[in-house]
Amino acid sequence: MKLQDKKDKNFTYATDVKEEALITGKEPFTHPKFSPDGKKIAFLANRTEIRVYDVKSKRIDVALPAKFNFSYADGDMGFEWSPDSRWILTSYMGEGGWNNMDIAVASIDGKKVVNLTNSGYSDESPEWALGGKAIVWASDRAGYRSHGSWGAEDDVYIMYLDKEAYELSKYNKEDRALYEERMKAAKDSTDKSSKAGKQKSKTDKKKKADGKDKSGASKDEKSPKKD
Repeated sequence: MKLQDKKDKNFTYATDVKEEALITGKEPFTHPKFSPDGKKIAFLANRTEIRVYDVKSKRIDVALPAKFNFSYADGDMGFEWSPDSRWILTSYMGEGGWNNMDIAVASIDGKKVVNLTNSGYSDESPEWALGGKAIVWASDRAGYRSHGSWGAEDDVYIMYLDKEAYELSKYNKEDRALYEERMKAAKDSTDKSSKAGKQKSKTDKKKKADGKDKSGASKDEKSPKKD
């Protein structure tokens, strides 16, 4: 959908919009999600297969084949873009089967899929955390089980994908404050050095330009006049 009137700033109050089909086919295509960089769209094909559409080239890749997913009904399978637009976080049907789903990340071209949990229990509802440095999800691996009926309680787990983020998670309030203070000081120092370097480069260029001007004037003055 596109805004046709440049005066319109959003779709809510737009007076003229144009609908344009990006992806067509016999299968149902649902749940489109733009990548953070706006260059690609991930969507579900036939409720289970995750595909990625390149807005510029119009190419479509299969990020995760349908055989690794299971769906009871529309909307029960979710996925999330990584902050850097390179990976898709999703539920994954591994050795545990459809009733004990795992959590996996898939590259947008489908060439690499990593099962992150592989627990044999039900892992679901994954989300990115800490700007892509960790993921959180729900799992019944340690929850109370109902022996009189079907089901179990879920707990929320976190997996760190970055060593620094993991180390920070163990800091208390005082240690974190000191860490943030050191990081701010380091950033300020880097910014100051960068600014000084740019200023020096600008000054050097100006001196060089001034030197050329003076050199040219001096040369003209010293050049002997021809009769």
